[in-house]
Amino acid sequence: MRRFEIESQVAIILSTGLLPDVPPIVPLALLQPGESGRIHDVCGSPEATARLAEMGLREGVFVRMIQSGTPCLVALGDQRLTFRGGDGDDIFVDLLP
Repeated sequence: MRRFEIESQVAIILSTGLLPDVPPIVPLALLQPGESGRIHDVCGSPEATARLAEMGLREGVFVRMIQSGTPCLVALGDQRLTFRGGDGDDIFVDLLP
């Protein structure tokens, strides 16, 4: 799914208010600088998800976007990770207020 399609679907869900008590689940790449989330799911091949897990990106972990775009810079505790291209599109987070 392309980034524009994902952004459009997220905007529709947020604008309808159908799920007010459930935090929206968005791709990590869509977080804006300063926004935080809890990793909900990591998709991809078993090799890719294992590699991300080795770096600390696994379900339940809190992340904060430092710099969006390409590359994006993400804080994971005291650790900083960068992602280029669509690398952050397969990591889904529960958006936190």
